[in-house]
Amino acid sequence: MAHPPVSFGFDDIPNQTGRTVRVAGASSGLGAIVTEQLAARGATVLMAVRDVVTSGPLGFRIAREASCHVWAARFPGGPASQL
Repeated sequence: MAHPPVSFGFDDIPNQTGRTVRVAGASSGLGAIVTEQLAARGATVLMAVRDVVTSGPLGFRIAREASCHVWAARFPGGPASQL
């Protein structure tokens, strides 16, 4: 039996004020989008990245646009389960 398609968009993300989240792979692609969307809803975001120097400007831009805290921290490479 097939499941009906799931419809979920950015507008379905509730207010995240008071929450702190860690986003792995936050320097590009889906991780950057998730970081932007959670920050825009008030979350404090820890960007788990491999290179803080190249990811820093993205974190500063997101924090400025969302008026919230976004931190970039270096995590070694490897499966996300090791973070």
